[in-house]
Amino acid sequence: MIKLSRHAEKRAKQRSVQPKVIEWLYDYGTSSFAGDGAERLIFDKSAKRRLRNDLGSSIYRQVEQFLDAYVIRSANGDIITCGWLTRRVQR
Repeated sequence: MIKLSRHAEKRAKQRSVQPKVIEWLYDYGTSSFAGDGAERLIFDKSAKRRLRNDLGSSIYRQVEQFLDAYVIRSANGDIITCGWLTRRVQR
C-alpha cells in the first residue's frame, strides 16, 4: 500500500496526477537523489520500457501521455509530493 502525505494528496488532485500513475512510478520508476534522504521517481527510458512490456503496446500508447509525472518519496517510503516534469532531469 502506497502512503501519500496530505500534501501529496492535495498536489495530486491539483495537478491531476492519477493514482494509477503514482502506483506505476512506485513500481517501475527510476530513482535519483532529491535531497535530505528523499528520492525522486521518474519514468526514464528503461522504466518506460519495463512498463510497456508489462502493459502491452496498445495500452502503453494510450497512457504514454501521463508518463511525464514524478513523485518524491521519503526515506521511509511515503510519497511527499508529486507533479509533472517541465524540463529534463539532470543526473
